Amino acid sequence: MRSALAKLTCAALGVLALGLVWGDARRALSYPGALPTANRVEIRISAVGDMMFGRYSKARVHHPVNLDRPFRHVKQLWRGDDIVMGNLETPISAIRYRKPYRALSFRADPKAAKLLKDAGFTLAVTANNHCWDQGDRGIRDTIDHLAAVGLPVSGTGKTRAAAFTPWVFTKEGVRVGVLSLTILRNFPTREKVGFGALVKYRRAHRDLPGVVRRARARAKVDFLVVNLHFGAEWTMRVIRWEQTLMQKLARAGADVVFGHHPHVLRPIERRPGYVVFYSLGNFLFDFHRKHTEKSGVAQVTLVKQGARSFIGRVGFVPTWQDWLKPPKPATGSRGTRVRRLVYRFTRQMGVRNKWLRRGEGVEILVK
Repeated sequence: MRSALAKLTCAALGVLALGLVWGDARRALSYPGALPTANRVEIRISAVGDMMFGRYSKARVHHPVNLDRPFRHVKQLWRGDDIVMGNLETPISAIRYRKPYRALSFRADPKAAKLLKDAGFTLAVTANNHCWDQGDRGIRDTIDHLAAVGLPVSGTGKTRAAAFTPWVFTKEGVRVGVLSLTILRNFPTREKVGFGALVKYRRAHRDLPGVVRRARARAKVDFLVVNLHFGAEWTMRVIRWEQTLMQKLARAGADVVFGHHPHVLRPIERRPGYVVFYSLGNFLFDFHRKHTEKSGVAQVTLVKQGARSFIGRVGFVPTWQDWLKPPKPATGSRGTRVRRLVYRFTRQMGVRNKWLRRGEGVEILVK
């Protein structure tokens, strides 16, 4: 009797174990890349918003800012990532080439290049409305100063073709291209020794998808990341014009879009096949206005597994910058305020992604 009972118990446990194993396997097969394989390659990207290191006052006096180890509190947030980029809003040059325009003329001391490199940045995004603040010679100087410390740029170049050519990162044969563009500029400028990747605002819907499509084809990449300088300043709401533009860019071949320019955080939209951070806000800046202190680090993992390419983890870690001080991780109530703000405006635009709390940050899933 005992022997029969023991056999029956073992059989029941075997059936239960088989069910659990099959359940785990089925769940793993339901999520791309859930089971590690020998041919799986992951590329981790971190991106931050607008950064500036100095400007001219109305009296045409240059004021350098944030030059004392500005990233010391936040650089651990992207330590070990494959690609770390940020929107460099300031031309880097030892020379003032243009007459300052009000207090909207920016220029960074050449030491800013080493600050970026030492903080772990691997790429400087330079396509924005301020890249011409020191004229085309300022663009050239910026490229040269960054190259001197081993930091490439995306969005400007010494030829027009170079400005529109994606920077390419390769890991174990997997290629990721980064294309940086602006649809905004402050004033017309002569371009002979330095060029910015500008697509006119009024022609964005017509021209930008073609620029993205051609860049992806020519670079022959597995993934294409687009940095786009666009959007109304101080505005957190996304309008239909912008959302439709993002859909067109996704169809043209953009896997990830990082937005810059509004100086405040905007929604995060994840769809099957692409993700958009509409604005990453001010990461390192010298002024304070409502919500400009709130920013964050966008985190995206791109996965190539066999013949399949897909977006893995998408995350966001909030940061905070008190006026004229270095940015810090937004913890406690500050972190809550940043997360809730972005989540609220994301829901208002009709996006219903699932947000999971991960420490002080969030992971964003497609529902």
